[in-house]
Amino acid sequence: MKALVEFVGYFALKTGKRSFTATLENREATVLDFLKQVEQAFVHSNLIVTEGVSLRSGVLIFHRKINGGTERIFDMNTILEEVNGHIIISTLMGGG
Repeated sequence: MKALVEFVGYFALKTGKRSFTATLENREATVLDFLKQVEQAFVHSNLIVTEGVSLRSGVLIFHRKINGGTERIFDMNTILEEVNGHIIISTLMGGG
């Protein structure tokens, strides 16, 4: 399955990108699995958004709904396919 992550504010500056698409082999991949893969893809940028099985302090994740709205993700074990494979990573400060 293809999954997309959008980087907002600090994370866009850190990675030098606004978005990134990854392919996950496991259709049962969780949001946590995807975030770990994103961290690996940007290891050169020292992108770290998780601590073990949780988000780092100050990191927020959302998913973009089909109708264009967003909804915060609280459960890192949510199956990625359930959130349309579209994640937004932000900080508590939104744009910064």
